[in-house]
Amino acid sequence: MILAHLSAIEKILLAQSRIASNAGHPNLRGGPREWFIKEFLVEHLPSIYEIGQGEIINSDSIPNPSPDKYRPQTDIVIYRRDMPKITFSPNNTAFLIEGVVATVESKSTLTKTELKKACEASRTHKSLISEVSLGAGVYIGNGIWTPSHIATYVVAFASNSIPTVANWLS
Repeated sequence: MILAHLSAIEKILLAQSRIASNAGHPNLRGGPREWFIKEFLVEHLPSIYEIGQGEIINSDSIPNPSPDKYRPQTDIVIYRRDMPKITFSPNNTAFLIEGVVATVESKSTLTKTELKKACEASRTHKSLISEVSLGAGVYIGNGIWTPSHIATYVVAFASNSIPTVANWLS
């Protein structure tokens, strides 16, 4: 049942991606594709999580950093709803590392350069030190489990073959 459901959802996401490909400028294609993924996550994750976009910070993060110290912008952040955050605008937020469960980078076409950027952002996020030591993950009650590290995903609507992408990872 679950496999059949997710296979059907995959077909929907790919069809919606083709709608975005009709846009007249490449920059107008990424947003709709992120929206489709966010819509899927909202429908399939527990309500204790929210979906957002922005940057991930900790207590050492400085305001208005110089360009060489910019924090990565993350397409999709899965965040604990019970944690505070800093909202810059309706679609741009700074999420505290303690509340981030996972990140998703959405790519219309995955290239070696884009994969490298996603890996560097993941490395930056995982290097942030939390004020709360979570060890191997903590169950904090009310159905809320906080992992010991951020899970990182990349969703691509087109790319080279899987073996080619796997070779890029090395």
